[in-house]
Amino acid sequence: MGNMNQTNPARGNSTRQANKALRKQKILDEARNLIATRGFEAFTLSELATRAGVSIPTIHNLFGKKQEVFEALCSEMVVRVDQTVSNPDLVDPIEAAEAFIDNLLALYRSDEAFYRAAFLAGDRSGLFEHQLPSGIFNRSLSIARQMCQDAVDNGY
Repeated sequence: MGNMNQTNPARGNSTRQANKALRKQKILDEARNLIATRGFEAFTLSELATRAGVSIPTIHNLFGKKQEVFEALCSEMVVRVDQTVSNPDLVDPIEAAEAFIDNLLALYRSDEAFYRAAFLAGDRSGLFEHQLPSGIFNRSLSIARQMCQDAVDNGY
């Protein structure tokens, strides 16, 4: 008979992965709060580590350098924005445009500190460069173009 006190290796790995995800989210939450409350210039890995209750090497292992923390913060913002604005299945172009704007405003109001911090980080990291095909400017333009095309296709 096997030892009943042995732990399942798959379960242990699952727990480690969950703890890693929680640490990553805690670090991102503290990065957001630090940038939003004290400004972009106050953001250092040392201050972030202290606030998140982890070591600087832990931040390096989970994200990399300061730039990668910014990119993760911005990526989280882009995912939230994409999820919010990609839903209007409205035929009327005016209703679709209003829903688009209302959804963005509601999203921003839901966590102003997060979006303020992410926009600051995104601006510093070049996320808003108009030339970047994957940047927010071009993504928003693409959504607007699609809304206009849908309006034309539906006789507006």
